[in-house]
Amino acid sequence: MVLPLGDDGEYNWTSVAVNTDGLFELFKEKRTRNEIIGIELMRTDSEVGCELLIFNKKQFMFSLSIARKKMIIKDDTDITDFSWYLDRILPVFRGLQVEQISCEQLL
Repeated sequence: MVLPLGDDGEYNWTSVAVNTDGLFELFKEKRTRNEIIGIELMRTDSEVGCELLIFNKKQFMFSLSIARKKMIIKDDTDITDFSWYLDRILPVFRGLQVEQISCEQLL
């Protein structure tokens, strides 16, 4: 699933069948048009996934909405296990300067 060209902030996720080159061409064209780049990412070893939104060269967001990992809490509080995600996402950015990480959940 990706955000198509001309989505204009509607977040109309669309299923497309493209190869890697076609996907990067789509991203390149969206960047040229100053559009938000969006792609659904799934782990190959589980059903856990997220949507990655890239707003510009320095700002992006992971929406942790697909089979979201939760902390085990005795009173059934629904809390996202952000450390599980950070342990798996941050190594991808090794060598880059990360200035800020913000984790939040709306209850």
